[in-house]
Order: sequence, then structure tokens, then C-alpha cells
Amino acid sequence: MALPANAKTPERLLNQIKRVASNENYYKLSGTSARETASSFFGSIFGSNTKEKPSGPSAPLAPLASSSSGILGGIFSASAASASAASTSGANGTNGFHLSHMIAYVFAILCVLLIIILFVHFFITPIFRLRPGTPGLIPVPGFDDGILYWSSSSAHLPNATLPIRNQSYGYSFHVDIFIENPLALSPQPRLLFHRGGVLKDKPSGDTMLSILSRYNVAVALAPDTNDLIVSVLNKNHGMETSILSNVPVQTPFRLSMVIMEQGMEVYLNGQLMKTRRFHAAPLDITGDIVPIPGLATLRQLKLWGRILSASEIREATPALTTANDFNLGPIPSSTSCGDASVCSTNTPLSHTLSDASTSTMDAAAAAAAIASSRLSPTGSALFTRS
Repeated sequence: MALPANAKTPERLLNQIKRVASNENYYKLSGTSARETASSFFGSIFGSNTKEKPSGPSAPLAPLASSSSGILGGIFSASAASASAASTSGANGTNGFHLSHMIAYVFAILCVLLIIILFVHFFITPIFRLRPGTPGLIPVPGFDDGILYWSSSSAHLPNATLPIRNQSYGYSFHVDIFIENPLALSPQPRLLFHRGGVLKDKPSGDTMLSILSRYNVAVALAPDTNDLIVSVLNKNHGMETSILSNVPVQTPFRLSMVIMEQGMEVYLNGQLMKTRRFHAAPLDITGDIVPIPGLATLRQLKLWGRILSASEIREATPALTTANDFNLGPIPSSTSCGDASVCSTNTPLSHTLSDASTSTMDAAAAAAAIASSRLSPTGSALFTRS
């Protein structure tokens, strides 16, 4: 540590003390008194006096103020400054050290917890629910791979815009249906929508092929009842058809379908209603999805390019469209019939539907018997969902 400029080294101070002590005439020769000499001597050690000495022999003694630090003052002031700087620097460094380490510890703990949770999720039991209906406890948004159409209105959907543009099977969909006018009876199935296919100019017969050719999937109401017909055309140009009896009228319901290579599943409001095994794989044909207006209003068509599980169908989003969202009126009072022999405006609708339902009960029973022959003794379909 550097000493002040006006300070003297210890060796010089000792020599000065010896000279003063050995020279009796020092005070006389130097013209100074003992008091002045002592003041000068101790001032060189503790600091010099900046205040002038009072003149006159009778002037009172005044306290002396030091402006220069001297040896000890310089040492102690330098040491105090160094200690203060070190203390400030040490305090700031210690605080920064603790803060950075705390952040590092918290980050490391979070990383370890994340690794443990991911290990449990993938190898022990699912923790995160990535899609509606899949196993897991914590729902994670952003992983639903379904594409939604017809949120506010139903319109023609070109095949090029669909996620299933290249698939004739191996896909799933749901659609919300509101049957607006069930009184519009017809000799042929009353088509609601279809994928692919060409409508025939002159329908003949009461099957789906009588009104539509070369289709992938088609949905229609029965000619004179509120039974819903869902049909897939196989590669042998045969109809693979399932019938949902007595679907709701003037009440929204959700139709869901899973179309596989070996069969299809049909759901109503998330509940499995029909499982059918195909005689042959679906015809390799795709096409636009075309809604048919007039009989029913369609909303919330959602398409997945994969086979959904039953739980995914049941918990699929968005929720079923409400009757208020359809914003439709009551059933029209008039009846529109394509053929006078099928129904008459003078015949009560209840009688017409009752007779038609009675006539179709036997057909439904026969279809159920055929379907049961395709099931295993446990009631499970013989084909696998793949």
C-alpha cells in the first residue's frame, strides 16, 4: 500500500527522535519551543495542522484540525476504503451468486420432473390426454387432427379440399342432422348427403342404387318412415347398408361413422348402434361431399383421416348442435309426395308412419337375423378395427 507523500518512514522517524534527544541546544538552535517541535513531530505521524497557531503569548490554546492524513491516517483511510469497496463488491457478488444458482436448481428440478412424467406417460400409464376420448388425465389442446366443416351452413365440399381426398376407407366422420320436414315422403330413399356418386335423372326402385350410382358413402331417410339408411358401395358394386330405426325428428342428433376396409360402425349421439361386416372392400372411389337441401339441415361435419375409437367418437368435439342453433321452424303443415300411391294428404301421418313401420319391422327383423349370423357368439364383429 502506498504511503502519503508527506509521510516519513519509520527509520527516519527514529533517527530524528535520537537527534532531538541527544542535542540539548536543539530548541535554541532551531528557534522552536518544545511544544512546537512535539506538534510538528506528532503531526508528521497523525497528520498536519491546517489551522494557524494563535499569535501572542496570552492566546488560548485552540483545538487543531488535521487536513493531511499522516502515516497512520493514510494507512487507516486506505484500509477503510479498501474494506468498504470489498464489502460492497462481496455483497453484490454473493447476491448474484445465490440468485443464479437458485434459478439453475429450479430449472434442473423441472427438467427431472418432466422426464419422469414423460416416462410414466409413455411406458406406464397415460397422463396427458392429447385428443378428446383418448386416455389421460390432463387435456392438452392442439392435437385434435379432425377437420371441421359446415359450422354455420352446409355447402358442396370439393374432394381436393378434404383430408380424406385419397381414401375410400380408413377414415371417420360425424355430422349433426336436424330433420326439418319428415312429411316429404317419396317412393325412393330420401337422400340427405353423399360422397362421390352421380344422381340418376330417372330414379327407379327403392334402394340407394336406384337414385345414385358409383358412390363411396350415402345417407338417406327411408321412403316413408323416419328410419335412417347409411350405405357404402363395395368393389363388387354391392350395397353395404345399415338401418337406424326411428331417428329423432325436429330434434338434432349426431351421426358418426367409421369406415374400414372390412366393415363399418355406425353411431347415434356417440352410442354404437350398428356394426356391419362388408362382403367386399369398399369401391376405390372418392369424390365431393354433397348435401341435399330440403328435407334436413346439416351442421358440424368433421372428418378424420384415421379410424377413431369408440371413446373418441363419444367425446368428439365440438358438442352436438342445439335446436336453437339450427334456428328452424315447426314441421310444415303440407305433405309433398313424389307418388300419390305412396301417401295422401287426407291420410293422417301417424297412420302412414305406423303402417310403414309395421311393414318394415319384418324387414328389420330379417336384417337383424342376417347381421347376427355375422357375429361371434360373444356378439363381437368378426373383423378387426384396423
